[in-house]
Amino acid sequence: MSDLGPSLDSTHHPSRRATGPTTPAGKLKSSRNALLHGCCSKTLILPTESQEAFDQLRADWLADYQPLNTADRLMLETAAREQWLALRNANHYVDLQHSLREKNPLDWTEEDHQKLERSLRYKTTAERSFQRAFHNLEQVRKRRARESQDTALADEEEASPAAPAEPLEEEPQPAMQITEPKKPFIHGLEQWVDVTIGEDGRAITTLEPSNQQLLEDLRVMKPPPELVRRRFSFPDGIPDEYSWCLDPTVDIEHQRSTRRQGRQRMTIETWLAAIQREEAAATGHLSDTGPDLPPPNQMSQTPCWCLICQRNYNIRDRRKT
Repeated sequence: MSDLGPSLDSTHHPSRRATGPTTPAGKLKSSRNALLHGCCSKTLILPTESQEAFDQLRADWLADYQPLNTADRLMLETAAREQWLALRNANHYVDLQHSLREKNPLDWTEEDHQKLERSLRYKTTAERSFQRAFHNLEQVRKRRARESQDTALADEEEASPAAPAEPLEEEPQPAMQITEPKKPFIHGLEQWVDVTIGEDGRAITTLEPSNQQLLEDLRVMKPPPELVRRRFSFPDGIPDEYSWCLDPTVDIEHQRSTRRQGRQRMTIETWLAAIQREEAAATGHLSDTGPDLPPPNQMSQTPCWCLICQRNYNIRDRRKT
């Protein structure tokens, strides 16, 4: 026998390598060991997410596209899943930005920069996956519309009687019909502003999304937004810091205690000037931006499915409930 000791024959000795969990419960627990933010997770519904919210998102896709066969339904399921994951990554990126805002950018560590860069990469990858799935669905919808139109024209030609070889008289030409142009979707940036009153009697202003997020949205939105809407909420009444929004022709004190909502509607240029002015004031509050724009007179009935508009829909629905 060799002086190196007994032989490590696998038939007599157990494996010295860890094989990992073997039971379904153990595998599920192990799959969640490194679940920090879920951006790379294959799990559809994380513990911090709502199954009802995903079911509603999926139901909206089904109602809009109405798949006719299994192949169309699988493509729709893929698009709904990719949008859900893209929204997850977008929300994580926004949350990370909020957490880093508490620190001076000069004090950011290398790990902070890496986290932000990695989150942006996850967000961009998820958005591209959703855009591909959405493009595939749109191609199916357009092909289905063309096929339906061709079938209708063929049926109409088959059902109509043959035209006479020589008409007895000149038939009057129908007057040209002017069709109303399709109403475009008016893109805009939306921001919800919560103004509460603290124990010291001073106003506290909270923005959702932040100005930094809206500036990024302005850079990536295609087509670019045409206006900015600020939706104010005054659950505790209107504090002194926002006296500029009171109507001088109505009882001031009555407005302070009863008004709960407000709104600003402005051009992109007016908003950019306003946020520079507000940042220079360093009060943390918003300011008067002058007369509001009139409501857009052309609004499409078809919603926009881009990630920014979808995020605004989710915020609006959450606040309603």
